[in-house]
Amino acid sequence: MKSVQGSQQTLAANLQLVDVLHSAVSGQRSRFDSFYASTVGKAEELGVSPPSLKRVIRPPRRLDDGSEPYRPQTPEDHYRPLYLLAVDRLCAALGERYGSGEGRGAAVTDERRVSQAESALLTANADDLSATAAFYQLDEGRLALHCQMLQDVCQDEGIPLGSLADVVSALRRPHLAQLLPECVGLLRLVLTAPATTCTAERSFSQLRRLKNWLRSNMSQARLNHAAVCAVYAEQLHALDRQALMREFATRTPQRVNVFGWG
Repeated sequence: MKSVQGSQQTLAANLQLVDVLHSAVSGQRSRFDSFYASTVGKAEELGVSPPSLKRVIRPPRRLDDGSEPYRPQTPEDHYRPLYLLAVDRLCAALGERYGSGEGRGAAVTDERRVSQAESALLTANADDLSATAAFYQLDEGRLALHCQMLQDVCQDEGIPLGSLADVVSALRRPHLAQLLPECVGLLRLVLTAPATTCTAERSFSQLRRLKNWLRSNMSQARLNHAAVCAVYAEQLHALDRQALMREFATRTPQRVNVFGWG
């Protein structure tokens, strides 16, 4: 989790970590014996009673069909299927959440789509450019040309492109942003698409605080503006209020007469 949450971490690198995690977890299926032995040994060191089987409780006669149910002979036999079930469920959850990967389905999830767009901006990979242009309905030729030009310009000027933050810094240069509008458009699409549900969950949590019973008549436009201010409170507090008031008051002569800003 510490690696995944790095500020300079790319989505493609995170998905590679997920693939490594999936392989590591699936490799635990054959290690139950060593896991059980180490667990029992640790319990003995801590003075904890070793695992034992529960007393067998026969079902009521009216529910007993006469067949003998399976009963594990040792605690190890009892916990083995539980261990394998936990490993299989974790692998299935990773496959369902992150889609395609080694030993998993071929479905392309939102994370994979964003990773392809990220790779198109960072490396100008032909396959990722084609998939990204088709998904976002962009001009593939222009997008490929602009992404390749971005690579060439950054290489000539010594600008590293290791993450989307580097792409943002490079495209903040006015001449480069005007020269590569397709890159700017794709970057905006990628940055506005959350890679996880955390951003949406935080927005809903903030919405519950904003639109309460006392603000039930708030318009949609006002709610959007209030939500932006609440979510980005740090940037809001960092603004120069005097400069904002001056800009507001000096836009029209009527405001200048009312507020007295010259």
